[in-house]
Amino acid sequence: MASTSPSLTKPPTVDSHHHFWNLEQFDYEWMPSEPSVLRRSYLPRDLGPVLERNGVERTRVMGRNAAEFYPLIRPALLPCANMALA
Repeated sequence: MASTSPSLTKPPTVDSHHHFWNLEQFDYEWMPSEPSVLRRSYLPRDLGPVLERNGVERTRVMGRNAAEFYPLIRPALLPCANMALA
């Protein structure tokens, strides 16, 4: 007799959102002026390996200048290609 229980599949791991910033291109008024872990550019190429290492399958890009990073996102985040852009 065949099983009638529904198959359980693991939902995708989603990073609810993250921000990119490029200190060479934009001014960020919230950026600390003193040395800090935040005081460097964070770009799509920095995020791709972190997502892959942690099994994140989808993510959202947020922020005032997020659209500026869209051309860099897909190539940098492959193989996480089914990410959602917001």
